Amino acid sequence: APRRTHHAAPPREDVLAAAMATVAERGLDGLTMAGLGREVGMSSGHLLYYFRTKDELLLQTLEWSERRLGAERGALLARPGTARERLEAYIDLYLPAGHRDPHWTLWLEVWGRSQNADDDARARQAAIEGVWHRDLV
Repeated sequence: APRRTHHAAPPREDVLAAAMATVAERGLDGLTMAGLGREVGMSSGHLLYYFRTKDELLLQTLEWSERRLGAERGALLARPGTARERLEAYIDLYLPAGHRDPHWTLWLEVWGRSQNADDDARARQAAIEGVWHRDLV
């Protein structure tokens, strides 16, 4: 009988980066579990095993994106300069880079779905907002 080969799942960060790239290229409508699975070499079933739902995939992708921006944001806020200069740099970091900016597309989609989200997802969204609030206050 032919042997089945077992492929290890790609690192979660690779999946999240691919999801973000797909949103940037094709928008949210272009992000499907089947398409993302093909992109990273996993079945949509395996993706659902790891992420449970598309909403969870979107939230984890947003969290990943926020962590990446967080390091840059921290460096901006710590650098010398007036408060106004640091605030302007902060705003530049977060202003959408065009109408299909993937970070903002995700942000708006995740928050739009939050009314139907469970308590854990809402708490995770609040944690993202909390970081922004701490930075700006």
